[in-house]
Amino acid sequence: MEVVRRPATRRGEEAAEETLQRVAENALADYRRFLEEAAVEEGEGRLRNAAEKLYAAYKSLLAYIVARHYLPARLPQMSREEAEWWLGRGIRVPSSKIRLVAELLAEALRDEEISDAAARALDLHDFFYYGYDPDFSRFSTELEVHRYMESLLRRLKRLEKRYAH
Repeated sequence: MEVVRRPATRRGEEAAEETLQRVAENALADYRRFLEEAAVEEGEGRLRNAAEKLYAAYKSLLAYIVARHYLPARLPQMSREEAEWWLGRGIRVPSSKIRLVAELLAEALRDEEISDAAARALDLHDFFYYGYDPDFSRFSTELEVHRYMESLLRRLKRLEKRYAH
């Protein structure tokens, strides 16, 4: 496995830095927009939409943390293949990789709340698809969902306070 010690050129380094900056800014804006959208989802049938908006907010905040706090220090030590994956797909945090990315960040930043929030966000994502289906959903009442969403929202606000400064 080839390790990339430094970009081939100063221009390559600047391009990677600009990409990370742009992704971080867009992810933070998306995070804040999804939080606002989740807050206006009310009424029967809208709870699943609000749950999905909180999931999307978490995913955007995770992308921000990756771009702003994880990749800048680690990119130079990554293999070419790993760096290409992170800059191509990983930086957008695909849904199938949320748990993995959250665990990597939690370990690297010594912040377990990142992975705790991931578990909650993924449960709400499942609720969006399955509703109260007893075979697939962990939720059986609207009250449970509301409490879970409030818990995730508190975690998101703490993470935002720590990392989006």
